[in-house]
Amino acid sequence: GRIDAVAFVESIPFSETRGYVKNVLAYDAYYRYFMGDKPTLMSATEWGRRY
Repeated sequence: GRIDAVAFVESIPFSETRGYVKNVLAYDAYYRYFMGDKPTLMSATEWGRRY
């Protein structure tokens, strides 16, 4: 079956890659905040997608 986005990230078998993905998502939220946009880790569509 397919899994949600959080489970997908946590299922990445390499800790360095998993950490990198988490950092990219976090820094994207920081960037959006500093640019005056609403900081979100993922869009509603991305949260609902199954991987």
